[in-house]
Amino acid sequence: MDIAKDGHYQVLSVFHHASMNADEGALVVAKDGGNLIFWWRQYPKLKNGKLLNNSAKNEVIIHSKDIQKFVVNYRENDPHILFVVLNSIHQFIFPASSLPSLISFIQLLTIQKCQSREEPPSLEAIIDFATETFALNESKYTSYNMDCESGHVTIPQDYCTNGLLPKKLFVVQPELNIISKFKIVKEEYTQHPLTMEDFISITSITELKKKVLKYGITPELRYYIWPVILEILPIDPAARDEILKIRVEEYKSIKEQWLTLSKHQIKSFPAIREAFGTIRVDVKRTHPPPGVTVTEEWSETIVALLKSFTIWNQNLHYTQGLNDICATIMILFAQPTCTALEPDVAEALSFWCFAHFVEKGGRGLVSENMLEMQTTELKEIYDIVERYSANANWLRSQHMDDLSFLISPLMLAYGRSFDKSTVARLWETVSCVDNPWVFLRYFSASLIIFALQTFMLIPDCSSAKLVSLLDDIFPKFDIGAIIAVALNMMEESKEPAEPPRKDSILEEGSHSDNYRIYQEYNLFR
Repeated sequence: MDIAKDGHYQVLSVFHHASMNADEGALVVAKDGGNLIFWWRQYPKLKNGKLLNNSAKNEVIIHSKDIQKFVVNYRENDPHILFVVLNSIHQFIFPASSLPSLISFIQLLTIQKCQSREEPPSLEAIIDFATETFALNESKYTSYNMDCESGHVTIPQDYCTNGLLPKKLFVVQPELNIISKFKIVKEEYTQHPLTMEDFISITSITELKKKVLKYGITPELRYYIWPVILEILPIDPAARDEILKIRVEEYKSIKEQWLTLSKHQIKSFPAIREAFGTIRVDVKRTHPPPGVTVTEEWSETIVALLKSFTIWNQNLHYTQGLNDICATIMILFAQPTCTALEPDVAEALSFWCFAHFVEKGGRGLVSENMLEMQTTELKEIYDIVERYSANANWLRSQHMDDLSFLISPLMLAYGRSFDKSTVARLWETVSCVDNPWVFLRYFSASLIIFALQTFMLIPDCSSAKLVSLLDDIFPKFDIGAIIAVALNMMEESKEPAEPPRKDSILEEGSHSDNYRIYQEYNLFR
């Protein structure tokens, strides 16, 4: 072949133990320009441990432009790959022990299709795709039929799961009865946010929180109003500057504590050592929103905020995911989102707002017990869905009523489920309700009620499949309507505030009380 002579090709993968007509061999996948080449050759014979030079070399060479269909039979009892080529069919049979090779084959075709786009995916996106699709499909034994036209392969839905390829997903709007039941005007919750004029006219923190619950905050003013609704700064403008100076100095004091720790001292505190190690790893994979460039300074600031939080509240153990929450809040105060604050002030306000938000959110945002999350919170959420939606029985019929697909989004307070501005609208609501975790419970139920009809349209819908689709479904719904339904359901239930648990960070003497102590001007009592 020409490619063997001129060397203008790229070997992509090698699949061993591929048998054709009872002859076992190797299937090599190579690329020559835009054309994929599948070259199978029988293993040579051996005699006394040496190759027989005159042994026959049975081989098949297939070009992707000639292929009409791939059939990948991912089944334990008959794993094989079928190439339908113009006037012939070539079948390569694999032993059961090589079953994962069939997943690798589909992944390879998917990655090659993505890399032919104008903007190919990053290496990290490809690694995410490889690990996630393997985990999701390893135990799903089925046959995949992939049409191929002029070398362009139709990728199965199960392998379009993490944003590497667009999904053919139809999102339908929810039934309007839940909105009409509460006489909700959804535009009120997003279209008329608080302005600076509104904020200046409000003199009570209670009134301010009620307004924010209903209308939200103008995005450009969040850096100014968030510290007030989180009770980091007082609503009284006359006292605000003085308290701000104290907040900055207090943060510097906390930061100085870990900056002056020696390596030997850190080794003496296992909890701090482990937290610092996890933070270092997590920050490397923390992605800022569009428009924000990752710089060394940006990463160092997140590290500083997370390490300071570890020192500030040792009742809490740093858990994965807090890095994303921290980054989202930090963006409100940092450039280019906000240019009105000095860097040290922006960092201090980022810290206090992050610390209070996590502590106020309490049990869910820092829960380390996944089993408890499944057996308590998710059950509560399903009960709410069942009370308000006739479609809840469908979840039970699909064995999805445990809502396990919701664990990760819920524990991150949906920080990765929407764009950053929408997340900020949700989180400022969380910050203004009396019982944040109860609100998140109702918000989750509202979100599921809105999405149920879309879930019902997904072929062979399952919890595993939904895990990969939620980030494409949830953003399609109006955040104002979801928040409004959640608030109204919560109000109608008259659910009492939950007493603190023994392991809760909200128990007596916790740091959550410290944010209200303006008169003492010192958080370290």
